[in-house]
Amino acid sequence: MNVAAAKMRPIIMSAPMILALLKGRKTQTRRLFKPQPDLVDPKDWDEHLQWKFSETGHGGEGWYFIDSEYPDEGSMFYRCPKGKPGDLLYVKETWQIAGGRWEDADANCTDEIHVIYHADTMFRKIEVPRDQSWGIAIDKKGIRKKKFSSMHMPKWAARIFLEITDVRIQRLQDITEEDAIAEGAVWIDQGRGHNNWKNTNCWFMDTEKAQNPDLGGNGLGSARYAYANFWNFLHGGPNWNLKPESEQPWSLNPLVWVISFKRVKGPTS
Repeated sequence: MNVAAAKMRPIIMSAPMILALLKGRKTQTRRLFKPQPDLVDPKDWDEHLQWKFSETGHGGEGWYFIDSEYPDEGSMFYRCPKGKPGDLLYVKETWQIAGGRWEDADANCTDEIHVIYHADTMFRKIEVPRDQSWGIAIDKKGIRKKKFSSMHMPKWAARIFLEITDVRIQRLQDITEEDAIAEGAVWIDQGRGHNNWKNTNCWFMDTEKAQNPDLGGNGLGSARYAYANFWNFLHGGPNWNLKPESEQPWSLNPLVWVISFKRVKGPTS
């Protein structure tokens, strides 16, 4: 495909998911449907209420909610904010400028920026036009050596590019075991414990925690459970488990965008 001509949008990934992408384990991501439409209670969700993709619907190309009142054209219309199959995503992650080379005089020059990616401490030299590097990597005092959050990563600093292969809508808890593995869940053998008991709670989303129990690396009994735990942490914070179970992010069972993708070469990678 013509990467330069394709539509490209940003998508933020946490460090564990960056590692899963680099290892080739992650081919799906779930994103909250915003705002959540005023539909039936999740307990009443059934096959008679469904979402349908149309290229010729009354709102244009996108997703339509089909119900008994609007069985043909749909009563609500949405587009996935991350795009459609064939569109590209550049992945934003935590990064740091470690140095570089720059020319003081020429505003039309190209600067060399040294970047470190925090997920795996990879070092990379990037040639960046001055009009893109100024104010982010460089200021009047020279190279800005500092750490940036993933939110502030520009496209030129990205190293991971994805092509969307499928988009669908579902309830969060409809995720299958296979889907959870595609989200990045991995089995890591924890050996045997007390009285030679075989540890079967070995599914993790965060491999760093799995290899370092001091970081709170408690495995779970299935890929799906590991993903549920990870979702709770991402959307409920480190103290999510102090909330009543009915108020925990996983228990709310929201509608989510399910985005499948494959990794591709970017315009500068």
